[in-house]
Formats: sequence, structure tokens, C-alpha cells
Amino acid sequence: MLKPWTFIRWTTLAGLLCTVLFPGASSNTAELTLALTLEQPTCELNVQTSHVDLLAYENARYVAPGRYLVDVYMNQNKVDSREIEFRLVNGHLQPVFTVAQLERYGVNTRELPAFQGKADDSPITELTKQIPHARATLDFVRLRLDLSVPQSAMQPRYSGTVNPSLWGPEIPAFLMNYTVNGSERHYDNQGNWEGSRSRNLFASFRNGLNLGLWRLRSPQTYSYNHQRHEGASCFSAPTQTQWQVNNTYLQRDIPALRSEFTAGETYTGGDIFYSIPFRGMKLASEEAMLPDSQHGFAPEITGVANSNAQVTVF
Repeated sequence: MLKPWTFIRWTTLAGLLCTVLFPGASSNTAELTLALTLEQPTCELNVQTSHVDLLAYENARYVAPGRYLVDVYMNQNKVDSREIEFRLVNGHLQPVFTVAQLERYGVNTRELPAFQGKADDSPITELTKQIPHARATLDFVRLRLDLSVPQSAMQPRYSGTVNPSLWGPEIPAFLMNYTVNGSERHYDNQGNWEGSRSRNLFASFRNGLNLGLWRLRSPQTYSYNHQRHEGASCFSAPTQTQWQVNNTYLQRDIPALRSEFTAGETYTGGDIFYSIPFRGMKLASEEAMLPDSQHGFAPEITGVANSNAQVTVF
């Protein structure tokens, strides 16, 4: 049997002889003869050939199924960067998510009927069938996966929202803030050898104890005043000292109600009338638990847009 290079050399020479002997033959015939003879050595050499999938070359946008590290965007906002599995479903490449992942990306999985009864680790292969009007688009060049989900299927989000899962109990600690001011004055009257001396001291303490969800606060003040007159009528005024405890109260947050509970010495709210001190219990809304957009009045806007629309209110 001829070696491959020997066979190709002889067939090429045969093709050239045919061209010389039959000048009227077309170049297409020579090319066809050469192409047919080049395939023959493969059979003679017993080379095992396998089927080659040319689907990737038929479609310029074809991406093979597998796992890819991509940036995940939900409604134009980047929410994650991780390795995502892509499967071929009904001829289309679809990303595979779990219910827990979609919930973390903001999808309201607890309210949508398609996710009821599914475990957190259940795979979701066709997002468009689970959520109407949802889309998943993969930009393979930039390794970017864009998810578009209607706002009606998303968890309620407001500007300036802090995830309640980040709220936690206070760090166990004893707190004490204090301020101390003192002065001493001495006055001499050179004419009659008389004078006076005074000493003053004022201290303010704000003590506190954090334990679990509870906060104990007890502001206290201490004052000291002493005066002494010198001279012919030397005498000392009684020393005045005072220790006062003000507004001791116990307080904790109630996240479910977005409010704050207070028991002890506290004050009424001063939004409408003057604040009045009282002893008892109080349950009041805590604006720190609300998003920034809900601290004031905002109009309610309803409607349907078939794209990622941004509404501006003037």
C-alpha cells in the first residue's frame, strides 16, 4: 500500500497529465478528480472517523450548553457574579436557577403561584414559563446574563431600603457617656480686707445597658456648689449638692410593626402638640426602619410598560 504522501504525489501527477493530454478539459474536472483521490488514502489507512457536529458553524450566535461564569443583571441592576449552568431546552439555551437564587435576586417567589410548594433548591430551567413576560438573554461576548422580570413579580423595593435580615440585636454592652464642668472663683476686696470664694461642679451621665433586643437608659446629673466669705464677717454658706435621675426607660424595637416600644419615664410625640413627660408605656413608629422614600409623601403611580421603563415625577 502506498504511503499517504506518495499517493497524493502520484494522484497530483496524474491530474497534471490529464490536463496536458486533454487540454479541453475544464479546471472543475481536475479539481473534482483531485478532491476524490485525496479522500481515498483515509479509507486505505483504516482511519476511524467520527461524526462532527456542525451546528455551531450554522448559527453565528450558537453557544454550547455548559457552565459559564457570568455577571447576572436583574432589570439592568447587577445582582450577582457566579457560575451558571445553561441547558438546551426546546432548541433554546436557558439558564438554570434555584428558587433561593431567584428570591435573592428579588423575585417574589413566596407569592407567585408557579413557585408554591417548591423547595429552595428546586431547579428552574425555563424562567419565561414560570413568570409571564420574563426574559433571559445571554451576551456570551461580555459574559453577561440579563434577566428581565415584570415589577409585579418582584418583591416590593423602595429607595433607601435596608434588608430587614441585616437587622439584629444590640451588642451586649454597658455604656456611659459623661460630661464634667468645674470652676473656682476667688474675689478679694483690698479696701476692707474682705473677699469671697466659690466652687462649682456639674457632671452629667448617660448610662445604658444593651442586652439582646432590650436597651436600658438612665440619664443622671450631679451638681456641687460651695461658697465662703472671708474678712471681718467670715462665714461659709451651706454646701449644696444634688444627685438627680432623669427619664429612666426600657426600650426595644419591634421590626414586624416597624415601631419602637418604650416603658418608663418618657415623652409624648411633639408632631402636633407640645411634648409632655409621663410615666408609662408607649408604642410609636420608628422612621429609621422605613425606606428613605417613605419618610415623606409620595404619589402612587400605576400602569403597565412592556419594557424596563423609568418613570420620572416632576
